[in-house]
Order: sequence, then structure tokens, then C-alpha cells
Amino acid sequence: MKKGDKVIIIPSKELTEMKLDELCGREVIVDEVLDSENRKMKGCWVTLIGEPFEDELEWFVPLSSIV
Repeated sequence: MKKGDKVIIIPSKELTEMKLDELCGREVIVDEVLDSENRKMKGCWVTLIGEPFEDELEWFVPLSSIV
């Protein structure tokens, strides 16, 4: 996965813990991949395609929630 990729958010335990289950099924564009070995939670900053969620288009999503 790299910057500019179009991906879909899927359910995961981490997403549920973050209370972001409503993002499941949304199509997004990857802005930044944060997957260095020393990161506790690996993930991506993404921009939602279409309508914002809670008035925001940019969100951090765990790698386990991205297809």
C-alpha cells in the first residue's frame, strides 16, 4: 500500500475500539502510511471519498481495517 492508493475500510477489532465502525465500507484514498516497526498501532491517514464523517474527511485507520 502506498500514498494515492484507493482502498476500502473493513471491520476490525482496532476500528471498533476506536469507535469508528461507521467508517466500514467507505472508500478512501491513502494519504500517508505509518507502519514503522516502532509504532504501537500501524495504520494510514486516509481521505474519505464522498461525504465527510463527523464533519471530517481525513481519518487515521488501522492497517487491519484496510483492504
